[in-house]
Amino acid sequence: MEPKERILHAAAELFFRYGIKSITMDEIAKHLSMSKKTIYQFFRDKDEIVHELLAKDLTQHMCDFTEISQTSNNVVEEVFLHMKKMGI
Repeated sequence: MEPKERILHAAAELFFRYGIKSITMDEIAKHLSMSKKTIYQFFRDKDEIVHELLAKDLTQHMCDFTEISQTSNNVVEEVFLHMKKMGI
């Protein structure tokens, strides 16, 4: 896995477990056994990491929903599959 992807993966794991506000760049670096300097080569700050994680998640959801819309046999099935995807 590329360093940028490793950083995103570790940050997402920590954010999910402890909350975004409570995690620092130091903690992300420690979790990865990586220097903060290395992290700052890829990301300006924690906000940029959060933004990129949200953008990736949104893009994935858009792809999933587009696929559901294109492959559903009818509107009822489409709504059902969208709800299932959202965990409703």
